Amino acid sequence: MTRWWTLVLSLVIAAGMCVHFTACEDGDDGGGTAGQGAANNGGNNGGNNGGGGAVPRQMAPPLLVAPPNGTIVEGRRFSTEVSVQFRWQGVEGAAAYEITIDGHGTFSTPGLQWAQDLTIPGRYDWNVRAVALGGTLGPRSQTWNVETRSP
Repeated sequence: MTRWWTLVLSLVIAAGMCVHFTACEDGDDGGGTAGQGAANNGGNNGGNNGGGGAVPRQMAPPLLVAPPNGTIVEGRRFSTEVSVQFRWQGVEGAAAYEITIDGHGTFSTPGLQWAQDLTIPGRYDWNVRAVALGGTLGPRSQTWNVETRSP
């Protein structure tokens, strides 16, 4: 990591540019766009050579996929539990996800789905958030609910 910063700083100094650097957390590659820093470089070159500044990125909240909000899941006859498959869309920068299901806790998974046995009858709110490689937590998704019933 130190070598990378030294190289970038050396290139900036050699090019005679003035660029503002912001510290990032471990595992963040700086992510900025080529146009960043152009304003600090007098706006020359249309922002094509401004580069440089490490700008921390905020992860987006995951989008929930299934079960749709308000779904009713029926268990099998004489059963006290039913398995529910929760799914969501991936988020750029996520290494894992945390799913929180009311009454059951918070679970971590590297995938985009989680199966959980839920008691019948019941109503369960659930949401998901991304976890970056360094452990930084992203914002929570919307909260949806699922209801379990006997047939």
